[in-house]
Amino acid sequence: MASLARSVKGFTLIEAVLVVAVLTLVVGATVPKFSAFSERYQVDNKSDELTQLLRIARNKSMMSESDSPYGVHLVTGTAGSFTLFKGATYATRDTSYDEEVHTLPNGITLGKTVAASDVVFTKVEGSTSNAGSITVALQGTTVTHTISVNSAGMVQLD
Repeated sequence: MASLARSVKGFTLIEAVLVVAVLTLVVGATVPKFSAFSERYQVDNKSDELTQLLRIARNKSMMSESDSPYGVHLVTGTAGSFTLFKGATYATRDTSYDEEVHTLPNGITLGKTVAASDVVFTKVEGSTSNAGSITVALQGTTVTHTISVNSAGMVQLD
C-alpha cells in the first residue's frame, strides 16, 4: 500500500531568511572588533620597528661602524615617519647609508618630548644628548606606546 504523504526536502523561505539574518548579525558584530585589533597591531608593529631602529643606530655608533655616529630622524604628526641615518645630523648625513623611510599608516601619530628631530648616538659610548620619550599613538583612542631614550642611550619600549 503506497503512502499518500509526500516527503519534501529543502529549506523554507523563513528558514533561509533566518539564517541570513543571523549571519549578518554575527559578521556585523565581528568586523568592528577585527578593525580595532588591526589598528592596535599597527601601533604595536610601528612601535617595535622604531624601538629596534633606535637600538640599531646605537649599536652601530658604539661599534663606530664606518667611523661615524648614527641616529634616527623623526617626523612627528599624523604623516609621521622615522629613518635610520649615518652622520652627526640628518641634514649632514651620508644619504647612501639611509635605511628606508618607515612611514606611519593613516590614523597613527608620532609624538616626542626629545628636543630635536634627530636622536643621534655618540661613537663608542652610545650616549645621546637628545634624551626623552617618543610616542606612537592611534588617534582618538587610548592606544599609545611610549619609547624612552635616556642620556646613556638606553632605549626602552613601555
